[in-house]
Amino acid sequence: MARITFDRTGFPFAEVGPGLAAGLLPVARVQVEHYLGGSPGLEPAAADGWFPTGPRPSWRTLPADRFETLFAAGVGPDDAARFAAWVGPRFRLPTEAEWRAADAAFAGRPEPGRLLAVAKDGRCHPAAAALIRWLLANRPAADWSRVGLFADGLLEWVAAPGGGHGLHGRPRPAVKNLIHNPRTHPAVRPRPGARDPAFGFRLVRTG
Repeated sequence: MARITFDRTGFPFAEVGPGLAAGLLPVARVQVEHYLGGSPGLEPAAADGWFPTGPRPSWRTLPADRFETLFAAGVGPDDAARFAAWVGPRFRLPTEAEWRAADAAFAGRPEPGRLLAVAKDGRCHPAAAALIRWLLANRPAADWSRVGLFADGLLEWVAAPGGGHGLHGRPRPAVKNLIHNPRTHPAVRPRPGARDPAFGFRLVRTG
């Protein structure tokens, strides 16, 4: 049984291999809001571009037709790396191989009761608990991979072999109309500096 831990924002991580845990969910907007609010010395420019313009969605009233907007999207890998450093020294973006390992490990876990237990854990942030419950209710017979949005979620930044960054995921067509199988296709390589509402990220923790 995978050990569950929580990061400093109260979002859950599950063990996916020796010395490696992966975020059960992509990084959410509310986590980034903690980061921005808890970094008084942050240069104003470093906060630019984290969130698109428009109404701020709320995890208290989940927008069923656009729930992806609850996650930190439209950011680049450098933004993600700064956030990871704030979370802790053992947190970072996954490599392509680590992302695939987490995807495969989560796909083999159909334990909805365990996920509900995570949502009820007192260490779990209310936003994470609400997202887990909503995803379980709206994805019948879902395994951890679908609840964790490895499927029908966002494209997520990974450290690509040989340097640089790419994106893996199986986004909903309404989010990004893209045919991509992360288990067989190499990471998508956008143009340098590209930002897109479909580009999100999740973290891994080592050690």
